[in-house]
Amino acid sequence: MGTIVSVLLFCLAVGYYAFMRLDMTEHNRDVNLFSLVPSSSISVLESDNINSLFQEYATLNYSRELDEFQFSGLFNFLISELNEYTSEIHGLSTQMSRLVVSFHNPGTVRDQVVYFRMGMTDDQMLFDMLQEYIPGNFLPKEDVYRGKKILVYPLSHDDFLAVYTEKGFVVLSYQKRLIEEVIDAQLDKTSLSDDASFANILNKKKTKDFLTLYTRTASMPFLDVESESWSEYNFHMNSDVI
Repeated sequence: MGTIVSVLLFCLAVGYYAFMRLDMTEHNRDVNLFSLVPSSSISVLESDNINSLFQEYATLNYSRELDEFQFSGLFNFLISELNEYTSEIHGLSTQMSRLVVSFHNPGTVRDQVVYFRMGMTDDQMLFDMLQEYIPGNFLPKEDVYRGKKILVYPLSHDDFLAVYTEKGFVVLSYQKRLIEEVIDAQLDKTSLSDDASFANILNKKKTKDFLTLYTRTASMPFLDVESESWSEYNFHMNSDVI
C-alpha cells in the first residue's frame, strides 16, 4: 500500500509540473509586449531572437571593423550581461530572447525601457544576476504604484534599475518614472497596441530571427512635420553588409 501511494503521489507531482509548464508556455505565447509600451514612445525595437542575432553578428566579416555598431545604454547593459551570465546554459531562453525596447523623450541613453517575455525559471535567473550587481548587502527597494510593485535595484556608480514584473513578462528601466508610464499604459489601455496608427504597420512576422525598428516620422517629410505616423525598418544581415 505504501509503494502504491508513493507511485501515485509521484505521478501526480509529475503531472502537475507538466501542467504548470504547459500553462506558462501558453501564457507566455499570449503575452503581447506592445500592450505594455506607452504610446508616447518615439521609437521601438523588436526582435524574436536577440540572442541568435548577437551571435550571428559576431561571425560576420565586418564585425571587427564596426566595433562602434552597438546599442548603448540599458539595452546594451542587459543583453551583454545576460549573455555573459547565461553563457553556461547556452544563452537566453526562447521566451526571454523575444524582446521589445522602447525609446522615450528626450532621447538620451537613459530614456529606454526593455521588455522581456519570461520563461518559468527566467525571473529567478534575472534577479540572481541583478543581485550580483548590487553593491554590498543592499536589498532592492520596493515601491507600489497604482497597486503594482516596482523593485528598485541600486547599481554601481550611484545608478539604479527599476524592475516591474508579472506572470509572463518583466520590464526594466533606469528611470522609475518610465516604469510608471508602462503601468499607466497597461491599466488605462493607452499602449501602442491601442494606437491605430501603430497597429496599421504592426504585422505578424513570417520569418524567424527578425530585428525591426519602428519610429515616428512625418507623414510627408519636409512638408508636414507636425503630422506624424509610424514607419517600419527591417534589418537584414549577411556576411558582407547590413
